[in-house]
Amino acid sequence: MIVGILGGIASGKSTVIGLIAERTNGLIINADQLAHQVLEQPQVIASLVNQFGADIVAADKTVDRKRLGSLVFGDTDICRQNKIFLEQLIHPKVRSKIEAAITVSQNDDPKRLILLDIPLLLESGWKDRCDELLFIDTLWTIRQENAARRGWSEEELAKRERTQMSIESKRAAATVVILNHGTLLELASEIENLTSQWQSAGLVQSN
Repeated sequence: MIVGILGGIASGKSTVIGLIAERTNGLIINADQLAHQVLEQPQVIASLVNQFGADIVAADKTVDRKRLGSLVFGDTDICRQNKIFLEQLIHPKVRSKIEAAITVSQNDDPKRLILLDIPLLLESGWKDRCDELLFIDTLWTIRQENAARRGWSEEELAKRERTQMSIESKRAAATVVILNHGTLLELASEIENLTSQWQSAGLVQSN
């Protein structure tokens, strides 16, 4: 079974995915990690330098992701154009890596749960690849606290959120909703109930 994770930015997706994987021996495919690998490719770095200038590369010769984020997350036409350029450069390479990871997992262990942690899962067309779409319903105040731990202001969180599909659209697309309004223990209990249902139905393995 392939499960796609949906939710707003800083909603606790990584925590939920970790809890599910822990209980099912699920494989986590993290698009951000794969995107970081893609950003290390020489031809990708060359394309970014050509588009944004040499200062897109940090002193250690890697892409300055903070600067790159400042160029693509915003409400201006230039930011939107930069975002389109970056997505066209990065997304096909990341998609190939995700598909390769799915193929390897399904060949090695067809019954293993696969968890897709893809920030733009719906926007990038992964919906039809998933057997379940799990939405994490998290209060805005909690998301602000989570974002603050990343060093983001409320304004930065809102700016990044506006570049994605709305929370309402994500929730409407979901087949399962997990509430993340309380403690970690309460969240773990919700995950335990969900994975137990999947295991009872023979959809996933027990760890």
